[in-house]
Amino acid sequence: MMVSLSLISTAQSDWKLTKDKDGVKVFLREKEKKDFKEYMAVTSFPGTVSAVYAVYQDVANQKNWMSDIATATIVKSVDKMEWFTRYEIKVPWPMDYRDAIYNIKLTQDPTTKALSIAFKSYPTLLPKQNGFVRIVTSEGVWRFTPKPNGMVEVMTTGYTNPEGIQPWMVNPFIVDGPHASLLKMKALVKLPKYQNAVFDFIKN
Repeated sequence: MMVSLSLISTAQSDWKLTKDKDGVKVFLREKEKKDFKEYMAVTSFPGTVSAVYAVYQDVANQKNWMSDIATATIVKSVDKMEWFTRYEIKVPWPMDYRDAIYNIKLTQDPTTKALSIAFKSYPTLLPKQNGFVRIVTSEGVWRFTPKPNGMVEVMTTGYTNPEGIQPWMVNPFIVDGPHASLLKMKALVKLPKYQNAVFDFIKN
């Protein structure tokens, strides 16, 4: 499985390969003046940009493939290229679940046809809820890039401060979590309801 050189070179070689298994590579790097590490996970599989996006935009089903997500709900829609999603995030007992509200924005490169989905925490959109610790700082990107021979490269990067959890407890999860998520996404994209999806704002 090839990893785009652009992804690695952009990071000025700060990324360190941490896991390479089942066609998924996971990299970590230190984030300046932050206690938690940033992750990048990359894989490729057969499909179209629309098919992969169809898996992602099925928000109600994200809990079945995104690691540690208990629920995902769109709480505000701006248009088909922007919305806000609230996630309830599982953490080990006896700690309280976390929740996070993300502003989601889509853009597509007109030349490469790469579809980017930027997510950034927006903690003040909704009042805090009892039983949850609100995540304040979190951001990242999903990017789906068409490749030759009917392949799509899927890359995701992210950084999150889970509020009140020690880095030594969190950092191992940001390797196995993205790895498992991409494997599950790869399996889902084969389903006809995703394979046959068409969006008027996406060019494959």
